[in-house]
Amino acid sequence: MDFLAELRRRSVFRVAAAYLISGWVVMQVVALIASTTAMPGWTSTFVLMLVVAGFPIALIIAWAFELTPEGPKRTGPRAESERLKPFRPADAVLVLGLIAVVGAIIWQQVSAPAQVQVVAEERMTGQSIAVLPFVAISEASEDVVLGDGLAEELLNVLAQFPDLMVAGRTSSFAFRDQAEDIRAIGEALSVSHVLEGSVRRSQDQLRITAQLIRVSDGYHVWSGNYDRPFADILEVQDDIVHHLAQVLTVRLGVGAMARENVHTANPAAYEQYLRGRYLFAERQILANRQAAIIAFQTAADIDPDFTAAWAGLARAVMYTGWRQAGASDPDTHWERGRMAADRALALDPVNAEALVSLAYWHSFVSKDWAMVDELLTRALELAPNDAYAHYTDAIVTFPFGDTERVTSSLRRAMALDPLNPTIRRNAAERLYYLGRTTEARRILSTMRNDDLLIADAEFDFALVDRDPDALERVVGRLGQAILAGPNPSVSERQLVEFYGLMVQAMRGDEEAIQAARPWLAELIEQETIQISDVAILDALLGEYERAAQGLLRDAEHSTNWFIGVMVGFPPSGIGGLYCQPDYHAIWELPGLPELAAIRRANGATVGLPRSGPECDEWLSNSD
Repeated sequence: MDFLAELRRRSVFRVAAAYLISGWVVMQVVALIASTTAMPGWTSTFVLMLVVAGFPIALIIAWAFELTPEGPKRTGPRAESERLKPFRPADAVLVLGLIAVVGAIIWQQVSAPAQVQVVAEERMTGQSIAVLPFVAISEASEDVVLGDGLAEELLNVLAQFPDLMVAGRTSSFAFRDQAEDIRAIGEALSVSHVLEGSVRRSQDQLRITAQLIRVSDGYHVWSGNYDRPFADILEVQDDIVHHLAQVLTVRLGVGAMARENVHTANPAAYEQYLRGRYLFAERQILANRQAAIIAFQTAADIDPDFTAAWAGLARAVMYTGWRQAGASDPDTHWERGRMAADRALALDPVNAEALVSLAYWHSFVSKDWAMVDELLTRALELAPNDAYAHYTDAIVTFPFGDTERVTSSLRRAMALDPLNPTIRRNAAERLYYLGRTTEARRILSTMRNDDLLIADAEFDFALVDRDPDALERVVGRLGQAILAGPNPSVSERQLVEFYGLMVQAMRGDEEAIQAARPWLAELIEQETIQISDVAILDALLGEYERAAQGLLRDAEHSTNWFIGVMVGFPPSGIGGLYCQPDYHAIWELPGLPELAAIRRANGATVGLPRSGPECDEWLSNSD
């Protein structure tokens, strides 16, 4: 008790409280400054170590010295007549301040974990790198194509280092023409290093510069300059890869490449291949997809043994609709994509891009689910740091009902390509359907300037929740986003009106739906919508027999829409649909009995046909 009294006499408690409050304030200020500037990531930790180290020093000084009007003096022993200092208003302020700080710390710890855990799952760990688009010194379009293509090829090669995390193209290229500090880019992409460079072509001469920069301090780990004839571009790329490999393995401790890079020896074929990559990267524009197919095909024609050209062709063809690609029919179109993938794998059996494309073909055409699983598993083994492979794995296997696999692949894809809006939108949709609603909405909240993609995801949220008010709001936003585009087409305007009918169907407005049926038939005839889209309206309205009939009519031509929507994202509250005989008939179509077995094995029964007592009421109402 005497010791505690002595601590109070020497103002140790007051100093401790004041120090803790001041230290906490300093940490908050440092954290605020660090979040808005390019301060090194270790700054906050360093300041915290200083604050902790200073605490016992402050207590020792408080015990040994006291402040007097004449300045600090050593504290002497307590006189017998000396009384303890009374509790003053300043002491009350310190106590209240200390309570506030403790409360703030507890609140920060309690409120942060869920968000921090989700974010951490999307961040890269260990050695990681982003490859920025190589800057074209001249404004010639050929140089831009060359710079982008070379950067993407280097990105693909670096992804073959098993211990190196490589940021995806979409995220890395988002910083094109932006005067961002390297450290800010590294923080945004969660990478430890950034590779940047430039290209200049003058007639037949080529100059390429490249530099590897450490994000934490901006240090140039390596740089190289290459002045060669354009015909030697492939040698230049190999030289850059060779020098980078030395730096990565010797100085950064990254394991060696899984295999040597294989490409064409023909510069003309390579240039067409780079053009195809450049165009396909902007594939949201139909003309670019069509031109990419031509470029890849040209590269393959020039050099029939160019594996990457065939793999690029397979991916571009399968991504593009058969009418958009100029095919005479869908069978011919899909066969072209399969043959390109087969040719790539005949030349290089471990080409991950071709394996993914072939898996995509099996999911859409053959419905050989075992082969889909085998091809995607092999692709992920070969390319564990390929965002596209992980994303495709999640999308294609989502109907399997393997929640753990889908979730893992989606999070890995987002970690590798964190700024890719398509990946984030689709991840949000699927995670929401899997019950991870908080995580799904957080993902959407991180997307910027993507109103159409965000509204599209929230449209599915409203269907899953069967929330007509939310659906009405999001339909309004979808309409604004679609119609705000340059010269919206008639079909786009019609789609907005169709979405409005979905709201009315969810509200049970049977009269409105019946009145719109002639117009809906016209939209189907124009191929603006499908029969299955109208079937969803009928299901929302509770007309399950009509809905099942429409789904069956569509599925007899192709089950792809059915698998993607009714197996992937069926609206809530339509249990009566699953009891209908025509709905059962759909699940007898080729490939679907096997898919049903896979879903049941994974414990996923939503969307599967039902029977028994639970269906008696629905079927009797249909009669």
